[in-house]
Amino acid sequence: MKQIKYFLGFLVLLFTFSTSTFAVWPDDNDWNDVLSGGGKLQDPLGDAAGSRNLVSDVNNAAALMENDGTTIYFRIRLDDDPSGSGGQGELQ
Repeated sequence: MKQIKYFLGFLVLLFTFSTSTFAVWPDDNDWNDVLSGGGKLQDPLGDAAGSRNLVSDVNNAAALMENDGTTIYFRIRLDDDPSGSGGQGELQ
C-alpha cells in the first residue's frame, strides 16, 4: 500500500508540473508493467473498494507506463468508472 501511495504522489507531481501536452496516446500494446520488488505492481487484497480502487491480478499490473522518448505516460487500472459528477468527479 505504501508503494502505491508513493506512486500516486509521483503522478500528482508529474501532472502538476508538466508543461508538455500529450500529442499521441500510446497504443494498447506499447504499455509496460510498473514493477515493484522484481514483479508486477499489485494492489493489496482486502483494501477499500469503489470507483477509485486500484486493481490488479497475476497477469495484469495495477499500473503501466510508456516512454516515447519525450514523454512518460502512466495508466492506472481502476475497478470502476471514476468519472462521477462535476469537475474531475471521483478523481478530484
